[in-house]
Amino acid sequence: MMTLTVLLFACNRKAEKAADYNDNINRLQYKVMEKINDMDSSLVEYDADQLEIAHLELKAEIRRSLQGLRDLGPFTQDSALYTASEDLFKFYKEVSDEEYERVVEIMSLPDSSFTAAEQEHASAIFDTIQVRFETQHEDFKKVQQNFIEEYRLTVEEE
Repeated sequence: MMTLTVLLFACNRKAEKAADYNDNINRLQYKVMEKINDMDSSLVEYDADQLEIAHLELKAEIRRSLQGLRDLGPFTQDSALYTASEDLFKFYKEVSDEEYERVVEIMSLPDSSFTAAEQEHASAIFDTIQVRFETQHEDFKKVQQNFIEEYRLTVEEE
């Protein structure tokens, strides 16, 4: 009976650690998503100065979150969620460095240079970003769901 109790405690402890690990990753992702939402809001408002600030803040948050993830490291011997998270944050960095950078350049053009074609180009880039986000987030969610199921975690929606 004593062995069973210790085994159950060990299983529960591992589940607690897995839940904390998952929560830490969610917090890092949430911080980046807040900055992405700020960036998107600035795009909608066509405020070039605010857009540039939001972009710089997004880049800084991505760097902090990637470092936070690296500090966190893989969960015990299970690196699947870590790898998926790292891929997600690298994706955020890529979009920020490339697509968002180009959108900021377009939106920062002087009114005399900002044409309907430039507006369409910015919209097309933004549409591409949205599609890429959906795909990347779906891939991440699958791995995260596997992690949740493997460690029998309970998910509470907020």
